[in-house]
Formats: sequence, C-alpha cells, structure tokens
Amino acid sequence: MSILLFLSVVFRCSYCLCKEEAAYKVEFRGIKNNDLLNPVRDLSQTLELSSRPAGSISMLRKRVREDIDLFQRFLKSEGYFKAEIRESIETNKSPWLVAFDFIINRRFILESADISFTDDIKEEIRRPDLSQAGIVLKQPYRSKDILDGEKRLLLLLQKQGFPYPVVVNRDVVADHDTESVKVHFLFNPGRRAQFGKTSFSGLIQVDPAFLIKLIPWKEGDQYNPGLLTAYYSELMNLGLFSIVRIIETKGQSEETMLVEVNVAERKHNTVSAGVNYHTDEGPGLKFSWENRNLFRHGERLGLNVTLSDYLTTAESTFKKPLFLRRDQSLRFSIQKSYEDPDAYTSDSFSGSIFIDRQLTVKLDTGLGLTYKWSEIDQLGIVNRFSQISLPLHLGIDTSDDLLDPVRGSRFSVKITPFYELSHESLFFNKGIINYRHYLKIMDDPVSILAGSVTFGIIKGAGHTEIPATERFYAGGGGSVRGYPFQSVGPISGTTPLGGKSLLEMSLESRWRITKNMGLVLFLDGGSAFTERPFGRGEDIRWGTGMGFRYFTPIGPLRLDIGIPLDKREGIDNSFQIYISLGQAF
Repeated sequence: MSILLFLSVVFRCSYCLCKEEAAYKVEFRGIKNNDLLNPVRDLSQTLELSSRPAGSISMLRKRVREDIDLFQRFLKSEGYFKAEIRESIETNKSPWLVAFDFIINRRFILESADISFTDDIKEEIRRPDLSQAGIVLKQPYRSKDILDGEKRLLLLLQKQGFPYPVVVNRDVVADHDTESVKVHFLFNPGRRAQFGKTSFSGLIQVDPAFLIKLIPWKEGDQYNPGLLTAYYSELMNLGLFSIVRIIETKGQSEETMLVEVNVAERKHNTVSAGVNYHTDEGPGLKFSWENRNLFRHGERLGLNVTLSDYLTTAESTFKKPLFLRRDQSLRFSIQKSYEDPDAYTSDSFSGSIFIDRQLTVKLDTGLGLTYKWSEIDQLGIVNRFSQISLPLHLGIDTSDDLLDPVRGSRFSVKITPFYELSHESLFFNKGIINYRHYLKIMDDPVSILAGSVTFGIIKGAGHTEIPATERFYAGGGGSVRGYPFQSVGPISGTTPLGGKSLLEMSLESRWRITKNMGLVLFLDGGSAFTERPFGRGEDIRWGTGMGFRYFTPIGPLRLDIGIPLDKREGIDNSFQIYISLGQAF
C-alpha cells in the first residue's frame, strides 16, 4: 500500500512539472524586415508546436536548436551569410520565454556568375546570356534567383536544340572578406536533336491536314521547345478542343524527337445570349450562334442579333483561316441594321470582305472592302447613300487579358477612305487612333490604374455632306460616362449632330477587394467637334463616378454610375447607370 502511495505522488509531481515546463511563448528579436520575419516565423517548429508542449526542458532545447539550423540556412539563401542567431530560455518567467536574438549583417552581393560545359561536348554551343536568365550581377544575392535562373538557362539550351540538358554542378562560393558571392554552373547539354514526325490522336471531325498546316516547324528542323509552346497556344485558340496535350519522345536515335498531339474535341456549335442596361439607351439583348468547324478546317460561320431601344441589327460572318498563308484569314460579313438614337434614324444594309493577317503574336493588321446602302433621317431631312469604303486597321496588343487586363497596353489605328456612288465628287477619309494602358500598382489588394485616349478626324468633305452615321459622337457607357448616348458635341436643341473630329480621355482606378468583388473610380472627358478639336464654343465635358465589378469565369460583370460634371439643363440627368460584361475599356 505504501509503495502504491509513493508511486502516485511521484506521478502527480512529474505531471505537474511537465505541465509547467510546457507552458512557453516565443519571441523573435532583431528582425525589422517583415520579408525576413514572416518566413522565419513560418519555419519555426518551436512556435508552431507551442500549443503542443514539450515533455521536458531538453526536448524544448532540441526544438530550439533545430530552428536555429533552419533559420541559418534560410538567411544564407537570402544572402545574409554573416547573420548570427542567439537563443535563450528563461525558466524564471511564467510562461517560460523562448527568445531568438538575430544579428543581421550586410547582405552579400552577387559578384560574378559563369557557365562552362563538360569536356565531352563536341558540338558548337552559344553560351546563354545570364541577363536572359534573370541573373543580374552587382545585386543582392538570393538563392531563389540563382535556382530560377538555372531553370531558364536549361530552357535556353533547349532552344538551341538540346532536348535534355542537365546541371552537372552548381558551385556557390561566399567570400566573407568582400561580402560577395561567386556562382559557377557546369552543364552537360547532351546531344542536339531535330524534329521528327508529328502524329495526332483524338480527332473526330477536325481534318488532321488542317492541323498539319498550323505546325510552326518542319520535319528535320532543329528542335525548339518554344515552337511546341506556340503550337499548343495556337491549337487552344482555335476553340475546337477542350484538351490539347503535346508529348515529345525520342525517336530511333537520340538526334530525333517525335511529337504526338493528343486532343479532345469540344462541341463546335455555340449558342449564347447576353443582356445589358444603360439608363440612356435602355435595355439591350444580344443573341449569337456560331459553328467553328464548318468544313472541318476551322472555318467559322456566325450569326449575331442585337435588339435595343435604339438599335436592331442582324449580322452573319464567315471566316476562313489559312487563306493563302498560315498567318492570314479571309472574312465575309453581311449586315442589316435599323438605328433610332436621338441623333438620327437609319435603315441600312452592308456587305464586307476582309483579309486579316497576324504579323506577330502581338501585332495584327487587315484590309477590307465594304459596300453600304443607307437611308438616314436627321432633323427631318432624309438622305440616301450608296458608299464604297476601304478600311485599313493596325493593332498592337500587349495586355494580359481580353475582358479584364491587369498589365500591358493596346494600340489601334483605323483609316477608312469613303467614296459615295450616288453623289458626284463625294470622297472623304476617316481616321481614328486609340491607346490604352494598364498598370498594376499594388498586389494586396490588387490595384490597377487604367487609362485610355482616343482621337478621330474626318477630312475631305463638309460636315453636312458626311452621312450622320459616319460622324463622330461622344457620351455614353463606352465614352464619356454620365452623359446621354451621343450627346456630347454639336447639338441642335436635344438632337446630337455629330462632328468631324473627336477627343476622348478616360482614367480608372480599379481595386479587387475580394476574390469576386471589385471597386472602380473613374474620370472621363471628351467631346465631338464640328470641325477641329476645341473649335469656337466647343469644349470638353467631364464626367466622374464609381463602379462595382463582380468577377466571373467569363469576365467581370460591370455596374457603373456616372455623374456629369458639366450638367446641361433639359439634356443631362443627374446620373447615368451602365450594366454590361467586361471592363469599360
């Protein structure tokens, strides 16, 4: 009985002692930079396990020693090779205090980086450029930059035709006297290879001959993984496939790379509908149907119908890719429209043929021929026009997204000569230039500064000779928000007359508050002008407001409230509301 009592007392005392030893808190001292402090806290097992107490002081010391080893390796990876860490455990406090004291010295600089190849390489190799790999000398050393650069160097070797380059050795030497780092890479590029045969699987309705024409290499060309990436993007952009896999394997010899393209076709017919609402234009409905593989070679046939208070239009478009060249397409369209905005009433029919060419991934151009017949009523005067035009366009797009760009820019210019068949000597040129820029200024929350400038001008005919539908107008959801549609510019009473020149400017500050919600503040300015910009009695009008965005998989849903800063009695309301899909620009 006495033995049992003794063991019970020992057990209770041991339990109390363990429980007392387990209660501790952790402090990190000497680190003022959150970019270092946050990773240190994430690495600390002592901190993470503070809610699961150690059974003894020795176990706690073991956690601390393991943490110090992790901290030192992390700090060296960030270039702090002289950093010192001291630990202390104060058991005279309740709870106990575990303190890590950091002495962060100067960060080492990347002094040099060089590349060499194994001695058994007999082929001529162009030494990769370190700057292309993101390795910048005379900058603070970070091991992540070196490892990321190493991956890019391997990719640069692959682009020289070496499918399987490997890193034989990476030597990093830190000099404590000069506080600098030298890095040396030793690569074995392997054997240079060329493209072999390309095969396809998974095709059902798409003709493989069409996909073969899109291949950016020929059998026997030097291997280049960048061409495989470009081909993947081109196949996905066709809209014909839900899945594209490009698999490369060795041929009978190491010098040949076989390519297998595995695809899963998606449905080639699409039906869609959309709605929008503007207080100045009323509700609108859009309906579209498209077949993306009409004759098994990616030909597109589409039908679009738009219905609103001021516009009723039906348009059919046919597009044939690979027209005479792999980077060129042929496009036909016919359109029947009835327009009834405040500016005019128009009944028209048009037919067009275009040749579009994708000069580079970011640069496109096109030339067309259009015939248009129209009957236009403005201020009770009815005119009939029969026109031929030759639209020419050029576009540069470096933005990262079609409906919700975060960075990059867009530039477009369109020049269109018009010739009137039913009126003698009526010839004029219409030009319009637009530039948009998107700048990401903050990551958390995501904040974007977006700007747009548009300038247009018509030369060669008088104001009243130009069809009202071809003049420039400003105001509305895609122009100067806060003002009624087409109302900013020359006006007779409440009827907009349009102008021969146009100037529009927009600035937006966009914040993505949550994953699905965003906020926008905007300032718009602009006007159409009878002749040249800022003519007599013609000024720019400004509008401002705020908007809300709900982000969906197909783009942001937009709600904008615009307020006119130069409100005109009898013309402008106190505000305008715009609801549509996609950003304003």
